[in-house]
Amino acid sequence: MDKKILDISTKGGLLIAILLVVVDYRITLGMILGLVFYRLYYMLLTMSIEDQIDVPSEVKARNIGAVALRLLLLAFPMLVSFVIPEIFNIWGVFFGLLAFKITVYAYGVIKR
Repeated sequence: MDKKILDISTKGGLLIAILLVVVDYRITLGMILGLVFYRLYYMLLTMSIEDQIDVPSEVKARNIGAVALRLLLLAFPMLVSFVIPEIFNIWGVFFGLLAFKITVYAYGVIKR
């Protein structure tokens, strides 16, 4: 189900980004950047979650690097939009990163 929601959020986010190109192309580029980096984040999360569950508690301290890498992966597009605001809109990146969470809530309300 998670992969289905991820695909729906990506397609919906791309559709909204394409529609917003009329308003400002920077919002579109920001949303695409946010969507791409959230997909990368989700891919790393699904690859490493089994490793983090199966290891004993003494070894979990070594997994801090994986958590930090995932957080940096979410922070990088925001940093890029701060540094290059003439290309990427910060709000577009923000909503691109939140598209999955918004879709999860909407999916839960609809399926209720």
